[in-house]
Amino acid sequence: MSWRSTVALVCTLALLPHPAWGATDEPAPPPATTATLPPATTATPPPATAPPPPAKPAPPPATATPPVEPPEYEPKDQLRLAAGAAYFGSFAVDPKQPDVDATGLLLEGGYRYPVAKRFGADLRVGWALTEWRRAEKWGRTGYKIGEWTTNAYGDVYDWAARKGDDQVFRVFGSFFAFIFLLFPYIIAGLCYLVAIPAPSTYVEFDGSVSYDFGDAKFAPYVRGGLGLFAFIHPERDTVRLGVGPTVGAGVRLSQFNIGGQLTVSPAPLHGEPTGSPTTLLMGGVTVGFALQ
Repeated sequence: MSWRSTVALVCTLALLPHPAWGATDEPAPPPATTATLPPATTATPPPATAPPPPAKPAPPPATATPPVEPPEYEPKDQLRLAAGAAYFGSFAVDPKQPDVDATGLLLEGGYRYPVAKRFGADLRVGWALTEWRRAEKWGRTGYKIGEWTTNAYGDVYDWAARKGDDQVFRVFGSFFAFIFLLFPYIIAGLCYLVAIPAPSTYVEFDGSVSYDFGDAKFAPYVRGGLGLFAFIHPERDTVRLGVGPTVGAGVRLSQFNIGGQLTVSPAPLHGEPTGSPTTLLMGGVTVGFALQ
């Protein structure tokens, strides 16, 4: 071996680690590296949401709804006033005697008291005015008396106003004449007042039993009973009394009442002059309202 080879071997051995120097057979660890952490991020919570609504309970199974029945009819006592058209007829049994047909105004009042669910007791008072000739007669009489009194006042004034030596005495006398002439004016006023009921033909009071078919808002009805009446004879202008069966029908609309009524009185049931029997028909149609 040459010296050059010897030097190269020595140098190589010098560079290798030796066990005596603490070297191990394990491989050397890799060079340390510094771990780089990612930048810290702040976690954003999700937006708050309302809790879901509670589930609705399932609807019950559909059932058939029973029909609504109207309220049961409960009759009440009722006081009513009414007005309408009146009729009065007097039909002679003897064909040679004249008949009488008259129409006019009918005023009536009534009271109904329920006896059972559909039945009631009715009381009625009717006043018929059909003889307008009597009203004209009394009115004309009052007018004539008033006219005469007015002319008399004028005559007394002219008499008292005349000039003369005795004028003072005439003025003094006219003072008493004016006072006296007040009485004819009062009589004329009374004649006008009498003219109001003068057309009266009859006044009737009847009692009957009624039956209702409907309910509180719409109640057709019929009734029947007995009527007592006083009438003025159409030919003799005398007051007579009578009695006869009465019937009626109508409808009650809540607080209103529309009805008709007829009373029949044959000759034996009312006062009549001897030898002139007649059959009387009295009735009318009215519209009224209940006071309670």
